[in-house]
Amino acid sequence: MSAGLKRCWAEIDLRALAANYRALARSLSARAEILSVVKANAYGHGAVPVARSLAAEGCGFFGVAQVAEAQELRRGKIRGRILVLSHLEAGEIPVLFQSELTPVVDRIEMARAISREARRRGKKNFPIHLKVDTGMGRLGLIPAEIPRFLRDFRRLENLRIEGILTHLSEATDQVFTRSQRREFQKAVRLFLDAGYHPFYTHSSNSAAVILRRSGGDNLVRTGLALYGAYPENRLAKPGLSLKPVLTWKTRIQQIKKIPPGYRVGYGKMFLNRAARAVAILPVGYADGYSRSLSNRGEVLVRGKRAPVIGSVCMDLTMVEVGKIPSARAGDEVTLLGRDGREEIRAEEMAAWAGTIPYEIFTSISGRVSRVYRG
Repeated sequence: MSAGLKRCWAEIDLRALAANYRALARSLSARAEILSVVKANAYGHGAVPVARSLAAEGCGFFGVAQVAEAQELRRGKIRGRILVLSHLEAGEIPVLFQSELTPVVDRIEMARAISREARRRGKKNFPIHLKVDTGMGRLGLIPAEIPRFLRDFRRLENLRIEGILTHLSEATDQVFTRSQRREFQKAVRLFLDAGYHPFYTHSSNSAAVILRRSGGDNLVRTGLALYGAYPENRLAKPGLSLKPVLTWKTRIQQIKKIPPGYRVGYGKMFLNRAARAVAILPVGYADGYSRSLSNRGEVLVRGKRAPVIGSVCMDLTMVEVGKIPSARAGDEVTLLGRDGREEIRAEEMAAWAGTIPYEIFTSISGRVSRVYRG
């Protein structure tokens, strides 16, 4: 492989991203707004370029998991609203005000700390979103805790409850989802009865949007669907065709003939029973190509599928190319994406690896360069 060729890279199609955003927006009611989830480096796609592209499509609300992720967006000149969805450290609270961020609050102690900082800065009606745990068992107020929370919250005059949210744990299980939504509606009613009137209520994720089951939400949090993948294969449907945004490629570093009786990879994982042509790819689990794809995964070489043989190594992966006699060193190899009539989607790779598409995308490491198109 010549020194001038990339070892491993991901191509990000911003036109496909924009098309997905528009398709999702069309599927919503006129009163609903999209909050684009760009946490975890926009699921491995690149937070700033993705947010810029979405902002150009009219998105004005973004979701991140950490304050540091929000600061990256601000440095990238993203001017829209940013909701910090997860945990806040005490030392990060001043940044909420400096960078104009909106926090998700899940306990009274956090609300008090934010209120103290708002008072110190002379800020009135600082907006927060409150999280209610309706069955996820993670962050958020359990409904039984809400009355006490409200009694304590009344003393915090510097804060304004702009939104109330919950997190659906299984959007495709409609029995449990309906139960969660009922609990959420009861929780919202408690706040309304106490005299609070949040502008936003939100619970719907990508699956709920795809299924057109966003309930009465006027804000929906879409993540995976923006990037062209479905949370479950059975959610794919003609009415909402999502375009994969990321294509992951490498090149054949070397092709060698392996004689019968040879073993391939660490742990002698693959026993070669016949002479084979093996292509060695300069990509491995340090790049995010999971070790669980050993002897399971497939790649595309010259538009044809080639199986992974042996164990995926830290920096190298071996695939059999005996049925692709035209394959040569330096050829592009598609790990994820389309080549001719064949396509490997994140959902398929996730099935091989025994995981979910979210992990496939977010595991692609920083040493894989991103190339943006469109």
